[in-house]
Amino acid sequence: MKKLIKQTVTVFMTLLVLGCALKVGYKHLPNTRKTHYVLSDKSLRIINDHDIIIDTTFFREGGSAEYVITRQLMPATIAAKLGEVTGEHKPIKVAFMSHGGSVEIFEAIKDIPFIKNAYIICTIGAAESIAFTYMIHICDERIMLPNAQVMTHTAYYMTPSGSFRDDDTKRVSIIQSDLEAKTLGLDKDVWYQVSRGNGDKYYDIKEMQKYKISTGTIKE
Repeated sequence: MKKLIKQTVTVFMTLLVLGCALKVGYKHLPNTRKTHYVLSDKSLRIINDHDIIIDTTFFREGGSAEYVITRQLMPATIAAKLGEVTGEHKPIKVAFMSHGGSVEIFEAIKDIPFIKNAYIICTIGAAESIAFTYMIHICDERIMLPNAQVMTHTAYYMTPSGSFRDDDTKRVSIIQSDLEAKTLGLDKDVWYQVSRGNGDKYYDIKEMQKYKISTGTIKE
């Protein structure tokens, strides 16, 4: 019995110490995460009325880049063919409801032809992590729905011991940040500090307007 009590106390103390270590380790990064966003039925109907929807499965880890490209090229190609027949080249409407995912898929699809040749109007419900970078990269207009959730990740990762250092993660973050800065017409160093310098960054509507992330909003 005494041995069982001793083992129980040991396990409890270990968990307590680990919990304290995690708390100390993460105190350097502010808790900037918002509560889960909620879109109204009206907003969801607006999303549904788009040629392409960048949804929660779009950048999913292990997904097929070929499948994603097909999902984009099919409606884009149809729109282009209709333009050739009618003489009216309508903008392509793209909706974002994505919390991010695979950087590899982003790299595979970021320069497919329709992005360079089409005028793309985007409606944003959520664009986080790599979906944010993709939104900035492809959209000529970025219209925010009410409660739109927009986020960029910090360049560093935090370990349980409290140290944070990952040069390769930072290198990739700089590539993405510089791409965004160029499109937004912002200084690269300034934008890097804003978007990656101090924990995951969630943007309110004033910040979206200040940094030209948003080019318009939809009101309920």
